[in-house]
Amino acid sequence: MKTSKKFLGLVIAVMALTFTSCSKDGEIGPIGPTGPQGEQGIQGATGANGEVGEDGQDGIDGVDGQDGNANIIASEWISSQFPEGTAFTYFLVDDDRITNELVAEAAILAYGLDTTGAVAPLPVSSNNESYSYVLYPQFLQIGFFAKSLDGTNETFDILSAFRYVIIPTTITGKTSGTNIHSILKNAGIDINDYYAVMDYLGLDY
Repeated sequence: MKTSKKFLGLVIAVMALTFTSCSKDGEIGPIGPTGPQGEQGIQGATGANGEVGEDGQDGIDGVDGQDGNANIIASEWISSQFPEGTAFTYFLVDDDRITNELVAEAAILAYGLDTTGAVAPLPVSSNNESYSYVLYPQFLQIGFFAKSLDGTNETFDILSAFRYVIIPTTITGKTSGTNIHSILKNAGIDINDYYAVMDYLGLDY
């Protein structure tokens, strides 16, 4: 009986000690500050490149632009048709492009080719022979004329062929009016140099 009482007393003492120990803990404190960030890990290896795609189909070529001298009227060389043994003569050339509307706005150049291959701008005179030209837009024609300077009969064989060039005002940068002589001079082109003029206009000789 005494032993039971001693054991019961020991159990009560242990429970009291445990209760006392628990009751000494205070309330939960605030959360502490976040620690520093850890170092960045090593970068992984670069992945393999993907396959190259197939080339796309070529586009359709655009339409060629119109040549810059497309509106210039340039005749071929026309053989002389002057008869011999007269003081004045002429011949006419038909060209349905020579209209009143065109001639009113265009610049005109005409040339003669002599038997040595030299080219001279018209009008020109040599050895008592004078050569010139006149446009007849109402008849769609150009006329080439020859006459002797002193009124005597001539053979008119100094020039063997003739050519004309009509330059509309729509040729940008080449002419803005009918004074083609001034335009060529300002461009540094000698109007008497047939080949330089043709090169400037982009025409065949």
